[in-house]
Amino acid sequence: MLATRRRSAAEKLALRAASLTVLDAWEQSGNLCPVMQAFYSGVDGHAQEQQRKLIYPRMHLFLL
Repeated sequence: MLATRRRSAAEKLALRAASLTVLDAWEQSGNLCPVMQAFYSGVDGHAQEQQRKLIYPRMHLFLL
């Protein structure tokens, strides 16, 4: 099991900003696949899963 650590306020803010940037780009383009590829092409698998946890729960806000 991976050791967990508490994220600093700056890290949390940076993750939220990145998530909002992705959502904004998706909303403007209307196509999620190229947006995800552009933002996360070099990210490892564990980091990608963490990013998905941040992004997908908020998707419903844009689909209403």
